[in-house]
Amino acid sequence: MKVKRIFFWLLLLTCQGEGQAQELKIGSKFPITTLKDLYNSDKDSIEIAPGKSRLWLLELWGTGCLACVKSFPKLDSIQSRFGKSVQIILINKESRDSTLKYLAKRKGINLPKNIPLFSGDTLFSQLFPYLYVPHLVWLDSTNTVMSITYGENATIPNVSKYLQGDQLTLVEKRDTIYKDYSDDLMVAQLAIENDALEYFSYLTKYIPGLSSGSRVKNNTQDGRINQIHVDQATILELYKRAYSEWYKFPFFLHSNSVVLKIQDSAKYIPPEDINLFYNWREKNKYSYRLLVPEEKASQLFVFMKRDLERLFGLSARIVPKKIPCFVLEEGEYPRILGGEHNIDSSNCLKFTWSRFTWLLKSRIDNEASPEPFVNLTKINNDFLVYINKQNWKDWNSSYLNPLAEELKKYGLTITKRPHEMDVLILSDEGDK
Repeated sequence: MKVKRIFFWLLLLTCQGEGQAQELKIGSKFPITTLKDLYNSDKDSIEIAPGKSRLWLLELWGTGCLACVKSFPKLDSIQSRFGKSVQIILINKESRDSTLKYLAKRKGINLPKNIPLFSGDTLFSQLFPYLYVPHLVWLDSTNTVMSITYGENATIPNVSKYLQGDQLTLVEKRDTIYKDYSDDLMVAQLAIENDALEYFSYLTKYIPGLSSGSRVKNNTQDGRINQIHVDQATILELYKRAYSEWYKFPFFLHSNSVVLKIQDSAKYIPPEDINLFYNWREKNKYSYRLLVPEEKASQLFVFMKRDLERLFGLSARIVPKKIPCFVLEEGEYPRILGGEHNIDSSNCLKFTWSRFTWLLKSRIDNEASPEPFVNLTKINNDFLVYINKQNWKDWNSSYLNPLAEELKKYGLTITKRPHEMDVLILSDEGDK
């Protein structure tokens, strides 16, 4: 055993001396090694070796990854549930000191109680290269790399299935993107390099390793938007983005402002089963690019809507309809226009009225709540609003009471009730 470990470390030193350790693939043997200077554990070190555990889950994470931090309780429950049969280790590139400072500043983080942390990594990120975290490496009892997956695959059902000896099929996480411009794209590439590209529109199937997101570009002399990129999106998300005309309408932010009249929604709605989701997205997620000439900038979303109708065949229309909304309105009692009377402002946040209403809308939008925000007040003067700090912190789109109590002081109410809004209706050819 010692001979194997010594050989392993010599191999790593040789690789690191050349600037890069050799990447390990699924089916590769992970060499026996010992991780030292662990913390959040009753052990200072741990040996990753055959027979030490029936399953190793090595999660490569980062302090800037919200999804990683949110997964801590789930990983903790897996470790607690399966005990010595499974060993989870959290590994990140940041130093131990910076990681501890990050965790100390964020009191709401539920750090797993039973999972060791290893920081300052320079090795695992070379053995298992990645662009995005969490990046989960599965090792079996023989130290063979069984799978490399997304963090969502770490579930009690998946681990239980493996430990019971059942076949576990997981979609491989692939982050590396290779650029290979074919002859068909040579003219377009030359046009880009010479600032001669006037118009293009294209759609791709799902591309492993490309992150999801959307953005617009202001390429005109007067700053108008004439380009849009939407990556790794569902058909439904593409339609929402087109008909929202970026953020002009709320269809992209609030799900109840979109109505589907589709005979078969299977290719529009992702499956809830995470093991089915990865195969589903390979067939049903797309990336879209559109650039229109400067003089056509005002028609950018008209072009996009036509593209989507030609490509996917869904018809779209916008109609007024009563839907649940968060409605801000004036109540029975007159408001305190100055905001200072009979209010203890020592423990309050102070806003102007215009900023307060903007923050209300932004908070509801950012939560992606099903219901949009509507301001029905007719207040024009920008008076001061004082809101108790704790009540401002505690309210959210599913718990309005703290905010509602504060608004009573100003004769205002916020409630969730039906209100007429523009609604996007998407239908296929079978819709009557």
